[in-house]
Amino acid sequence: MKEGTSINNDKLIETAINISIVAGSFTECEYIQIVDSKELVNFIKTISLEFENGNYVNGNYMIIVEEFAEHKLLENYSTEEGREYLYNREYTYNFTDKQMY
Repeated sequence: MKEGTSINNDKLIETAINISIVAGSFTECEYIQIVDSKELVNFIKTISLEFENGNYVNGNYMIIVEEFAEHKLLENYSTEEGREYLYNREYTYNFTDKQMY
């Protein structure tokens, strides 16, 4: 870990991998459309860091990271099918104020 960095690199990599899995699944389901794969990689890096800095510690890690990834990916890349999925999806985590509901 770099000096002055508070995030464990292994946790950051794990988060990025989990977000990438959701991105692949959502691309396959046509919930999101990716035009530039390099831009997506940079986006995944950014939101992985955001997730790790967000102190999303209450609850099941896998559920939280998957829902976070879904929310962020659909917010930025959604297709019509993705918008419908997002509209009908009930999340267990509120990503605005980081409180379970």
